Amino acid sequence: MQSGRNTRGIIIVFLYLTLTSFLISCESTMATNTLSFDPSETSPSISWPPEPYFTLVIDGAYTGQSQEIYERRVGVNDSLGVDSVIFRFKWSNDEEWLNRTAVLIEGDEFIGRYKGNLTWPAPGGGIFQLKVFANNTLGYWNETSPITIHFGYMYWDPIYTPHFWILFVILPIASLIGIAGVWKLRQKRRSS
Repeated sequence: MQSGRNTRGIIIVFLYLTLTSFLISCESTMATNTLSFDPSETSPSISWPPEPYFTLVIDGAYTGQSQEIYERRVGVNDSLGVDSVIFRFKWSNDEEWLNRTAVLIEGDEFIGRYKGNLTWPAPGGGIFQLKVFANNTLGYWNETSPITIHFGYMYWDPIYTPHFWILFVILPIASLIGIAGVWKLRQKRRSS
């Protein structure tokens, strides 16, 4: 019974996250905008891959995995050469940003796609912010505006999921008994 209460709580949290994600994404700006804190025009350009700006991400159904992984890819280019790309994560209740170095997966140091991720023990998930920092070989840098992400596995309670025998045995039998009762009452009324 304990797992049933936990799962119901997780479903309620999931619905809450869905609603708040929708509201936040409606009032937020597009994720492709970048803020350059470097006044020069020589800072790296960071671009998010084209996708709908909806920040609720479900990592599939939870089936006993030991960790959750959120993965993101970005494009970074700079005519002087990209030195490093760092994904910066911050959980909603934390004060400090957690830095994860991204890996070049496509292209070269001038134009490339980078991949970074955040992992934590499962089951888990929650709300966190993400921004991307990049600098070039001369030290010029750029950082994106943070976006809010709701992430985690989708949970459901198997106790409350209708079982096969309930749907295909008991329900038809109960229906037949009900139909037979109604038929018997009609026969009784006609004969009297």
